[in-house]
Amino acid sequence: MTSGAVDQLHIEELFQSLNLPRQRWLGEVEPVCGVPEVEFLGNDGERTHEPKVEIHCADYKATDASPASISSTLVLDVWQSYPHNQPTMKASDVPVSDPFSDLQTATRLHRARHGCGAYTYDHGSLPGVLAAAVGAMKVVEVGTALGYTACWLSSATPATHVDTIENDPEHVALARDEIVRYGLTGRITVHQGDAESVLPDFDGSDYDVAFFDGFAPTTEIIELLRGCLRDGGLLIAGNLTLGNTEPLIRELSDATQWRTHSFGETAICLKVSHSQSTSIS
Repeated sequence: MTSGAVDQLHIEELFQSLNLPRQRWLGEVEPVCGVPEVEFLGNDGERTHEPKVEIHCADYKATDASPASISSTLVLDVWQSYPHNQPTMKASDVPVSDPFSDLQTATRLHRARHGCGAYTYDHGSLPGVLAAAVGAMKVVEVGTALGYTACWLSSATPATHVDTIENDPEHVALARDEIVRYGLTGRITVHQGDAESVLPDFDGSDYDVAFFDGFAPTTEIIELLRGCLRDGGLLIAGNLTLGNTEPLIRELSDATQWRTHSFGETAICLKVSHSQSTSIS
């Protein structure tokens, strides 16, 4: 590989030399290229659409004073597993139709450019399908970002309304624009502020579903969301592993308050009424 920008021809040659399966070139970098060092971030049989290979190119570019080290990273997307090691099909391999996938992509690009906290829940279909399953008419969400999961939640029924809370004013403005673009004005209301300040206004509002997708839930926020839910309402709590997990586990494991199923960093919790908690105990 010669000095200069990494072009398509050089990438194709590099693919051949690495003896990898089919790849997709995700972008152009302009290092002064030397011998690439290759780091495999997945295993041979992994089947994924996530970036799994990093190629590090480094060389020296002469200056008037002394050589300066130039290095960069090219990220490849390995999207076809090795034929000799096909994995067993998992439920996550089943394709899911996502009518809001471009909004998820736009959110991830926004985060990459600005280095902000606009993360999207990996699969908007999960809260969307759960909200639809209970026929949710009223939903409250903490953590709007650009509105990806709010749009999914609003699809629960033709008349579902979502109140979503976002503290970042730029994200609030962008989310409102996206809501207009999807024709969901009047179905989704974005409230600017932190959850601890806004949620008390919704106390006793008998929401059918509450979805937490902020950075990390606290016991205070969980209690506030409980106050927003009707008896038998559903709490979907994400990002449980990002904060102080022990008090959260105690809170969500309290059978007098919740019936909880957890998986990964998400918990699905049914609000238990006083009469139900008495019968359980």
